[in-house]
Amino acid sequence: ILYPLSFTSAGQRNRIMLWTAWIGSLLLASPQLFLFRLRTVSEANFTQCATHGSFPQRWQETTYNMFTFCTLFVTPLGVMIVCYTRILWEIGKQMKHKNELARSKNDLISKARLKTLKMTLVIVVSFMVCWTPYYLLGIWYWFQPEMIHLTPEYVHHSLFLFGLLHTCT
Repeated sequence: ILYPLSFTSAGQRNRIMLWTAWIGSLLLASPQLFLFRLRTVSEANFTQCATHGSFPQRWQETTYNMFTFCTLFVTPLGVMIVCYTRILWEIGKQMKHKNELARSKNDLISKARLKTLKMTLVIVVSFMVCWTPYYLLGIWYWFQPEMIHLTPEYVHHSLFLFGLLHTCT
């Protein structure tokens, strides 16, 4: 991001990052092969692949759900915050150095920093705004399963779709 035209060992680094991402994804997704089951509700003519009923005890399902919450929400949010903070920090250092040399505050780097700051805020805030309600509902359900009858079904579906809206934003 800071040196976009620097190509030294970029190909090798990109391959390593891609392999790491694919292997990590495979490892984190592999438990789904053993936990998810096809569930059919005959009176509603509805079939879904879900973990419901895959665990002998309720605490095991809650532990699994908390693990997925951490890997799908907390970890990505933390990584985004750390990475974007580092990017802004480095751009700020470059801006300070450029301002010392050029003595100009209307420099291109300051415009780039402002655009990066806006983009960073939009990405992190949209992730939080879109997914937090869904996970709050999930946490409520994981610890008080009877709450499923207290909220209308369209609320559950809406919050899930709202979470998926993050990709669009």
